[in-house]
Amino acid sequence: MWLSREETFATWAPSRSRWSVWAKPVLFANAVWEVSGQNPTIPDPGLLPHLRDTALVIDLPGSDSILLGLALAKAGFQPVPLYNAADDPAELVDMSRISRFLVSGAKFLQGVTIREDAPPAFLMNSERKGNAVSVPGRCDNRWCIVPQDMPSADFLKAAGIRKVVLVSDKVRDDLAHVLFRYQEAGLELRRTPAPGENPVKM
Repeated sequence: MWLSREETFATWAPSRSRWSVWAKPVLFANAVWEVSGQNPTIPDPGLLPHLRDTALVIDLPGSDSILLGLALAKAGFQPVPLYNAADDPAELVDMSRISRFLVSGAKFLQGVTIREDAPPAFLMNSERKGNAVSVPGRCDNRWCIVPQDMPSADFLKAAGIRKVVLVSDKVRDDLAHVLFRYQEAGLELRRTPAPGENPVKM
């Protein structure tokens, strides 16, 4: 039996977690519920350990980000979906697999115990800005990250976070504005292109 939209969102954004206020509800509102054969294959989180003083920012293409988020839940992180775009058949940015894994991933998360004080893993689609131009009849669901989409440096530090690790092939312009503020506030920034590689200082 599938969970309702409200139950699915509550599973990804549990009230006990301080990070849930940043979870975006947009994609949950029109996610595909009747899905068969779409159970996620959870990857190995690699060299990303459960460090209480570390927040992760997962900026990977498409469903890679949400699958790694599920793996990190098993490793002790609280995944926080920041997908601020709708899923539509005529969409410019393909959100269909992310939408499906939000649904099937919720069932997976129900079997995982995540501590209330777990550090966050913020999940976003690196393809959020798309490559296509807006055209009549297409759903322009492109989006970008703004500082208000994520906790402030002061909030992170008050929660015991001292380091932020970006998992991505590069630092994208919109996310750079957020990370620069973190760096200015004294948080240590590191980046790795993949979870299996050592994060290096930014």
